[in-house]
Amino acid sequence: MNSSFMRRRVLLVFVGIVVCQMMALAAAQAEPATITHLFFGSAGKAHEDFLVKMAAKFEAQYPQYRIELINGGSGAVYLDRILVASAAGVPYDVIEPTTTDFSAVARAGLVKDLAPLAARDGVDWNVFVPYAIAPYKWDDRVLALPTEISAVTTISNVDLLGEAGLATPGQLGSAWDWERLLSYGAYLSRKDPDGKPVRWAYMAGTAMHRVVPMMVHNAGGDIFDKVMHPTKATFTTDPAVEVGLSFYLDLWTRGYIVTNRNEFANKHTAAISFNEGPWWIGMAETSSAPFEYEVALFPRGPARQGNEVLANAYSIHQYSTQLEGAWQWIKFLTLDYDNVVEYMKMSGRPAAYLPAMPQFARLFPGHPGSIAVFLEVLQRPDSRIRTVSPVYTDVYNKFNADFPGLVLTQKQPLKTFLENMQTFTQQKLDEHWAGM
Repeated sequence: MNSSFMRRRVLLVFVGIVVCQMMALAAAQAEPATITHLFFGSAGKAHEDFLVKMAAKFEAQYPQYRIELINGGSGAVYLDRILVASAAGVPYDVIEPTTTDFSAVARAGLVKDLAPLAARDGVDWNVFVPYAIAPYKWDDRVLALPTEISAVTTISNVDLLGEAGLATPGQLGSAWDWERLLSYGAYLSRKDPDGKPVRWAYMAGTAMHRVVPMMVHNAGGDIFDKVMHPTKATFTTDPAVEVGLSFYLDLWTRGYIVTNRNEFANKHTAAISFNEGPWWIGMAETSSAPFEYEVALFPRGPARQGNEVLANAYSIHQYSTQLEGAWQWIKFLTLDYDNVVEYMKMSGRPAAYLPAMPQFARLFPGHPGSIAVFLEVLQRPDSRIRTVSPVYTDVYNKFNADFPGLVLTQKQPLKTFLENMQTFTQQKLDEHWAGM
């Protein structure tokens, strides 16, 4: 075998290897990049279904990307998954922490500033409801794109009020106030011969994010000195805190309040709920015991008739390896008109994207016109957003354990509870700001 033949064989083998490597490289390049999205499980099935539908649409439009949707659970479980994945060096590309946990994630430096990308692509922040973008604007940084904005309101069983000959809260307007809460409570609540409550005027939660907006805020105060990045607790320094919680305690002691949602939603043994928002639309459509309902503002307190608005948003992890793809994905979800309308249709929740908002009420023709109140709240100056602070979750958990467990059971006076909450909250705030 001559040397020329051998050289040709070697050359052919070499060429074959190069061709195989090039083919493998081309195949690798053709493989779509994966964008991982850890969604918040408690946002509901409709939210998940929307993401699944949008992922298929996005992948068809951007074949270079593949969306991997992961259910992150809810509450502390969701936050832990973000933190654990970050510590392990395998962060999720897109995350959606609620405003309860967002500050803790942001203060840990785990979310990307989207302002440079937005400036590059000409995103105008004014296209979002101001209440929706506010929790995510930190100085000159913008840390998320808001997807929806909801408000917890008064929702009434019109049939029960009609049977009692009572005007609905919506009909009362500004006369739907604390004095009316007492009179309606006495009229609508019932006890059996043994003194056990069997009917209630109101279904109301005992958690901080339900009690404080309805009672303390409308009494004219708050439990922190400011909504964004507070430095001081005001449980004992703001008189409205005691006024608001005392009034809730009075309604509770009289037997006017039940905390079980089922009493309102299905059993029809509670006439008015202070625990629901736009998600009620979906609940009403799937209810096994539907009834005519009305949406109205919270009852007017001594200072105002405000409601709490809740924003949800998508953030990109600071150490995402798919920054451009993740950015295109969250823009696709929040800034595409057709996609935003589809979100409202599937979830029953108003979008944060202002151009699409007028479509909200038109999407649900079988529901009362009063669902427009969900939008009205977003334009009222007396509404409030949930406090943005890394200590919020700790304060929230302590309040939710002690207020129902000690105060409502009369094991601890309200004043003692407020003093303990003041000390606990201020200590948490001091620890946080000392570390800044």
